[in-house]
Amino acid sequence: MQIIDKIISNFINNKSLYIGEQVTMSEHMIQTAMLAEKAKCNDDLICSCLLHDYGHFILENPDELVKENLDGKHEDIGYEYLKKIFKKEITEPIKYHVLAKRYLAKDKKYFDLLSEASKTSLRLQGGILNDKECIKFEAQEYFKSSILLRKFDEAAKNAYQFAWHSYCDWYLELSKTILFSDNEKAKAEVKKVSSYIFKQILILLHPFIPFVTEE
Repeated sequence: MQIIDKIISNFINNKSLYIGEQVTMSEHMIQTAMLAEKAKCNDDLICSCLLHDYGHFILENPDELVKENLDGKHEDIGYEYLKKIFKKEITEPIKYHVLAKRYLAKDKKYFDLLSEASKTSLRLQGGILNDKECIKFEAQEYFKSSILLRKFDEAAKNAYQFAWHSYCDWYLELSKTILFSDNEKAKAEVKKVSSYIFKQILILLHPFIPFVTEE
């Protein structure tokens, strides 16, 4: 139980921001797991999602590695630590979730949706897989679980990026010029659109923060 207590302590006390993102590592992993739970995945995959970036807790300074253009191999570090206490159905998707990103990035639509931080880490992690590497990865026993984990991982990031950056940082800030103007018709339109988008954001974020969106 000592290791489990340490894992729980890291989630509670580690307030480090996820590399290049405006969300903590703990928040990101919890959001990813909540999305998997909402999708009615099995307990093993939900646990994989909850712990998939645990290696970042073990690395001393992940941000410095990025600045120095180095890959910390957090997936391997997390895997080696967690395999001591968790079964392979949980740890194997963790081991391969970076490879899953490199695989999925062959799809331009997927690549274009990656955050800038995720694109940077993709480059440091070896870039997009070639055809031979893709075939080899597809033959892995936990290929499908790794792909699912990765998709939940990116979905959690994208939802956050849209809510905080696209809506709050850009749309609301730009709207202030109209809201503080004398154009009553334009102000009414902006309020109506802002309210509609906010409601849709609550629906989008419900799998991650039901304790907020259900209020």
